[in-house]
Amino acid sequence: MDNSAIIYGILDAAKGNGINPYYYLRYLFEMIPKIDPTDESALDKLLHWSQSLLICCIDLKT
Repeated sequence: MDNSAIIYGILDAAKGNGINPYYYLRYLFEMIPKIDPTDESALDKLLHWSQSLLICCIDLKT
């Protein structure tokens, strides 16, 4: 699978869940370098369905 297709898929799914794609990407780029690579659930906390996703990513216009 093409890398850009993966990114577009993640952003499209996030958008479908009311997440602002710009703020979500910004959040990911800020948080990914800070995660513990030994923590298997660390990436799950950053995905668009996570309950711990910051309110800054929620698109309130929808």
